[in-house]
Amino acid sequence: NGEWRFLWYPNPAAVAAGFEAVDVDTSAWDTIPVPANWEMMGDILHGKPKYNVPHYTNVTYPFPIDRLPGVPEDDNPIGIYRRTFTVPDAWAGRRVFITFDGVDSAFYLWINGQKVGYSQDSRGPAVFDLTPYLVDGENVLAMPAWRRAQAGLHLVMQYPSEVPGVMLADVMGEAFAARGRSTDGLDGALRREAEGIGFSAALLDRALNVDLSGGEKKRNETLQLAMLRPKFAILDELDSGLDIDALRDCSRRVEALTNDADQPLGVIAITHYNRLLEELRADHIHILVKGRIVAEGGPELADQLERDGYEAFASPAELAADDAPAGAYDDLFKL
Repeated sequence: NGEWRFLWYPNPAAVAAGFEAVDVDTSAWDTIPVPANWEMMGDILHGKPKYNVPHYTNVTYPFPIDRLPGVPEDDNPIGIYRRTFTVPDAWAGRRVFITFDGVDSAFYLWINGQKVGYSQDSRGPAVFDLTPYLVDGENVLAMPAWRRAQAGLHLVMQYPSEVPGVMLADVMGEAFAARGRSTDGLDGALRREAEGIGFSAALLDRALNVDLSGGEKKRNETLQLAMLRPKFAILDELDSGLDIDALRDCSRRVEALTNDADQPLGVIAITHYNRLLEELRADHIHILVKGRIVAEGGPELADQLERDGYEAFASPAELAADDAPAGAYDDLFKL
């Protein structure tokens, strides 16, 4: 873990030869933190990624499926990672291994200009024996990672992102440190919080969101929210995919955070269903149609919507329209 040199290419054909050589000058390369996701670098919120655009798919594949199991040659970005390291003298005579806990979706590994191996199991660890390739003093590691590989595709629908190789406790520790908060007692606090929302303690030792059910992922998100204690949270369909018990536990925990006497949490909760509000008590209700606020009021407004439907707040033509009119989302952003 740490800062690595990084060079991004839009596809394999653009990659310059010799990137694995020991004497390559990387002074003009970018630096990137590891672990990290290069697709989340830059101003993602405003559509200005530093590298390629993050991929999110609801129901369709990211490219035409008529070429499966192949992947597009022109749309397959590659990120080349490089760093140097020195083996401690105390390791003399030992075998030396390196483990990549999760690389999405495939990569080659070079040590000191020699190819060590390849992995395309993006949801599991890849372990390499470096012993035959090491030299005394400084060693050079080069690792090109492909965005897509024949056997490395992974498609999920509307779930929190899985982060193979990164543990929840590590994420929370980094977040605490970034905010100047002590990490003393962090593990115990995580386990107490998990118990309070019905999140199995065994899942705390699993990579972030990996192989969790929809309900478990939402409990995990609620756990992180409770631990980080932000001033404000926007919860988009917290109730999506939750069974009755998970909805109750997550909603009650968020409700408790909003009523904290010392640090009350402000919440905008976006939902299609009134059932969320049975546990998460709303102070104000805004009903939106195509991004436009069509009604505002107290909790009773949700009951009216549940009883009368959206037809009571918008015309049939507006409800049937495929797209929102220009400027419609201005109301939402003003919130």
